[in-house]
Amino acid sequence: MVISMYLVVFSSLFGLRNKSSMYLDYESAEAMMKVILALNDQKETAVVERLLDESMRFKAYHVSQDRYTSPERSKENQVTLSQFRRFMLSFSGKEIDTQGNRRLVITKSSYQDAVKNPGKFLKALQVIKSIPSTRSQEAFRRALHWLPNEVSLKIHAWILFDIGGSGAWAFRTEDGAKNIGFNILHMLDESGEFDQDLFLGILAHEIHHLGLPLSSYFKAIDYEHLSETSRLRWYSDYMQRFVMEGMAQKFCNNAPGILSPKPYPEEVFSATQANLKDWAYFQPQLADIHARAVLDLRQILRGETLDREKFESDYGDYWTWAAGEKEGREFTLGRQYYYGSELVGAINAAFGREALFEGLTDLRRILLLYNRSVKMLRPQDFERYMFPEDIIKMTQDL
Repeated sequence: MVISMYLVVFSSLFGLRNKSSMYLDYESAEAMMKVILALNDQKETAVVERLLDESMRFKAYHVSQDRYTSPERSKENQVTLSQFRRFMLSFSGKEIDTQGNRRLVITKSSYQDAVKNPGKFLKALQVIKSIPSTRSQEAFRRALHWLPNEVSLKIHAWILFDIGGSGAWAFRTEDGAKNIGFNILHMLDESGEFDQDLFLGILAHEIHHLGLPLSSYFKAIDYEHLSETSRLRWYSDYMQRFVMEGMAQKFCNNAPGILSPKPYPEEVFSATQANLKDWAYFQPQLADIHARAVLDLRQILRGETLDREKFESDYGDYWTWAAGEKEGREFTLGRQYYYGSELVGAINAAFGREALFEGLTDLRRILLLYNRSVKMLRPQDFERYMFPEDIIKMTQDL
């Protein structure tokens, strides 16, 4: 029997940290592919049911369920394996049963495409299986390079037909295991081809998320015991989003910027065509986006009583992909990815990655480091991109 997974291991021989490893596993995708082919061939329901039950025994789908049923998720954003099973079996009937579940509604059209056109996903699986381990090693190596040296990672990367419609995700299960999921339904480009460069860039991006060592900072500020109205709590939540997405996008996806170039000038920006359109739309807005960050931070840092629910709603309507609905566009990336990449990109361009790692130990230093970086880099009209002194002082006083 061919074991359709492989292990990438790094040791000190590579000049990297010891005991870091990654399993890339596509058995679960192959198993669900059999279900999709059976549906395409209009096999009897009993055949589809047997293949579906076999595929859902794979650990990838149980990890996916754990993610989609996490208590941190709102009820309307959850889906279980039993709901997914009923959804998939309904493809054998006359009407697809989404059960009024938001996640199944989101993924319905993708599964319809897979059942109608399974060939392109079969081809994608073959391409994934043929990716040389050296290329996966390089993605892992890149992610580790942009993490402090003491970070050591053991990653299980699952290729699967996701149960809830997400594209790619990083998730820690209750036992502490670090998982990355890649939904093959979202891994093809506009022409229906699998893009290896894009996949490897996203792989590095998600690995970086799992390795980013912010827990020591949150422990140092005793985050769990901060009140819900604490300025430090709000500030830390706010900055964490920009730092996490910004570092992964800038250094793993090789994102260009106004304040700093791509970290790897000769390589592509690992992004979909839709992502590239978002980036081109956001870049001319940098001064305005920065002004919005200043406005948000003033609200947080002045210590005034804020309506958390309204603030989060306003955040989503401006900084995330949901802003597209407000602006008559369709975003696949939010401004938090772009602006975060400008923040960390400037610090790296001016002072190098060790300065970045210094900022990770205390997020209250990020704004000061960024301001010093912009002063050193001095882009055109650089004053427009700096934080006012009152913001810096309030941050230092937290």
